[in-house]
Amino acid sequence: MMVVLRGFRFGMILQLAVGPVCIYIFNLASKHGFPEAAVGVAAVTFVDALFILLAIFGVASFMERPKINRGLRIFGFIVLLAFGANLVLSAFGLELLSHFRISSGAEMDRPFLSSLLLTASNPLTILFWAGLFSAKIAEGGLSKAGIYAFGLGTVLSTLAFLLVIALAGSFIGQFLPQGVLKVLDGAVGVLILYFAVRMVRSRSE
Repeated sequence: MMVVLRGFRFGMILQLAVGPVCIYIFNLASKHGFPEAAVGVAAVTFVDALFILLAIFGVASFMERPKINRGLRIFGFIVLLAFGANLVLSAFGLELLSHFRISSGAEMDRPFLSSLLLTASNPLTILFWAGLFSAKIAEGGLSKAGIYAFGLGTVLSTLAFLLVIALAGSFIGQFLPQGVLKVLDGAVGVLILYFAVRMVRSRSE
């Protein structure tokens, strides 16, 4: 249990580095409420858990190959670009990704799919987790079961942090007029476009 708490504490520190997924969940909650945002949080948690398991299993070493690494970065750039552009256009009443549009009567699987895709846009996160768990193993302080417990703690930190973000977004959204929500869409879109540009720039460096 102590190892799980250590993983949770470490994961919460990582959550402070706010990224596009956190911003997207907040925007989703502010526009459509906590239930749909919670579905998105479930998708994000699922992908994080999958990435951590893949890192522990050693899949990251396969992803370090230059061509695969480059391909994954391009994939992430395209996904972030599409989501960012869609949000910016939605501020003007236009739609780019109509399949993933989350309207007031949206089916519950749409926020799940959109959040899943957005989280998976950065599969290179596996490399980070691989480095972390390799260091933990090298230190000799954790058994194999301990590594899984530590990973569980980090996954739980993602779940807890994003649920708090969703609650905050749903609460704030109750007091924001429709015009302000559209501006928020545009602002979130611009931030996601920034993350996309940063991703492709890091690829070229």
